[in-house]
Amino acid sequence: LLNRIYRLAIDFEKQTWWIEKQSKLELLGSESQGQKPVDPKNPQPASGFNIADKYGTKPRELPGGVVFDGVLTEKDGLLRSGMVYVHFFPSGYAEQSVVYLNKQGVETGGYSLYIRPANGKIEVFNRRVQSFEDTKRQ
Repeated sequence: LLNRIYRLAIDFEKQTWWIEKQSKLELLGSESQGQKPVDPKNPQPASGFNIADKYGTKPRELPGGVVFDGVLTEKDGLLRSGMVYVHFFPSGYAEQSVVYLNKQGVETGGYSLYIRPANGKIEVFNRRVQSFEDTKRQ
């Protein structure tokens, strides 16, 4: 990851995602998750992150009627609106998170993508895991 922090950015309002990388080496701020997307007419202070061209140059939608149904983080709990970020660090560590995916308009079922903190690898569950403890049960 070239000594930079990367993050997965998810915009719940537009149902899009993209990858950002830290543009300069600095400590992560205490930006709040679930915040509203930035309005170009009313810019906010710079976050220190920019879209990572290596992984795409614009936000992407999920395919075929699949939507983001929430993100569970240790710091903020379950988030289902605004902007959410999951950070990946140069050491290989990642923020422990669960990204929930579902079909548009469906309230039950779906998939859970568990991001393991020790190595950043993703484990897919074909059910909604309710907590991080639930990822340890088979």
